[in-house]
Parts: sequence; structure tokens; C-alpha cells
Amino acid sequence: MTSTTLLVNGRVHSPSHPDATAMAVRGGVIAWLGGDDVGRSQFPGADVQDLDGAFVAPAFVDSHI
Repeated sequence: MTSTTLLVNGRVHSPSHPDATAMAVRGGVIAWLGGDDVGRSQFPGADVQDLDGAFVAPAFVDSHI
């Protein structure tokens, strides 16, 4: 089974979830976006990484980098 990483306490950019502060990643794929408390309850065994308010832009791809 692939492990899950839960990023919490961040500012996650997502037009569909504008208030997201947490993001779960499994196998290099975004599995979920939402709030910290809900994420912790949805993914109790996840490796939790505190973003300390950092900005996250999931799936942002720029060919100029």
C-alpha cells in the first residue's frame, strides 16, 4: 500500500477549494484538499507535514522552469 502524506497549516491554491489549508498526497498524486481537522480525521495514519503557513500550488506546471 502506498503511504499518504498530509500537508497541513498551509495556504493551498485551488479554485474548487478556495479555503483549503490541507492537502493529502498518495503515490505522487493529490488525493484530497480541504481543512486541517477534516484531513487529520480522514487520514489518521498519514505522515503529517506542517507547512507553517506556506503557499502550495498543486499541479502547477511551468515549462519555463
